[in-house]
Amino acid sequence: MVLALDLTTADGVARHCIGWNGKALLDRDDIVIIEERDRSKLIYARMAFDELFPKETFKDWRTVQAFVIAGLNNKKNRTFRKRKRSAKSKD
Repeated sequence: MVLALDLTTADGVARHCIGWNGKALLDRDDIVIIEERDRSKLIYARMAFDELFPKETFKDWRTVQAFVIAGLNNKKNRTFRKRKRSAKSKD
């Protein structure tokens, strides 16, 4: 999943994207592994984002959008079932 964020700094608001692979938040060189207890309460979930975006650098952060990356099938690898076409009679 890709999360789009608005990061508020003293200079204004900047758009930023991070990844989520189901176990960790991925941001360029930073990785924050999410423990099961981090999912139990809102305050713990916010602490994970605060670790990526500390208050000393960013006044605020806000999740704007979330995108799910879906796998695509390759047509060449698919097996198709051939349909028999019935011959139309001309009467």
